[in-house]
Amino acid sequence: MGTEIGTNVPWYDYECDYCGRYRISGTAQDVCDEDETKRHKAACVLAERRLKKMGKCRIHTVLFDDKSPSAIPTVTLDSMVDGYPVDTDLLDRSLLSLRRMVPNPGDVIRLDLSHPTVLFSRTQEDMVYILSQLRKADFIADLDFMPTGEHAQATDAMARGGFLIQAKGLTRIAELKKAPSGDKPQSVNEISLDEAVAALQSPEAQEPKPSPEKHKPQNMEEGAKDSTPSSESTLNYVDRFKTWAYSHKVVVAILVLVVALTAIAALLNQIFGVWKFLTH
Repeated sequence: MGTEIGTNVPWYDYECDYCGRYRISGTAQDVCDEDETKRHKAACVLAERRLKKMGKCRIHTVLFDDKSPSAIPTVTLDSMVDGYPVDTDLLDRSLLSLRRMVPNPGDVIRLDLSHPTVLFSRTQEDMVYILSQLRKADFIADLDFMPTGEHAQATDAMARGGFLIQAKGLTRIAELKKAPSGDKPQSVNEISLDEAVAALQSPEAQEPKPSPEKHKPQNMEEGAKDSTPSSESTLNYVDRFKTWAYSHKVVVAILVLVVALTAIAALLNQIFGVWKFLTH
């Protein structure tokens, strides 16, 4: 504990394995002691700052001038609380935090559920919920690559035993890093977490966008015809026949049997005719 010039308040230094290194004023400390929600949100943002390797900071209720060249950056408690993600950002910010926990994309991640603030959670149950949503979106999977299903292990067991960020998760991380601040990709920016996951898993979201129409070369002959429509039409009829045949398997089987019996009868008739000719 110490007193800094110009603030006239006591300061407390902390070094935590999860929240990192920070210095907080007695005034801000009193606010956190009285308001558990602010305390929790500030702890979560500090944990994110540690994963971002942002270094030590000072937390006070107001900003103040400090012209010292070695001064630690000062942030207000309110700005830190405001930095806590809203519901629609929880998945993205948690996914980014998971990626920052390991040096390489393919490294195994293991979590201590007794410290849920690393995923912006107040309780273990909240932390497991965040992980389950990321799992349903195929962003993460256990070491046996079983995202969900009856054979997949429980999410809390997966968190302790280890899991990997999947290709979809890495793609999402790349999108988030490319997007300008305030212009987050729309696929997860929905009303709620469940709707965000549903949007990511919808066929429309997974369907590749059609490529832009290609212009014909200028030297293409006017009388030349594009063979693509007829080819597509032929393929369309083939697909329709396959679908009809699959849905009428009994009818198709009977037709095949009739054709086979007819062919056998014709063959026997020819054999009988040849035998009759030879015997006379």
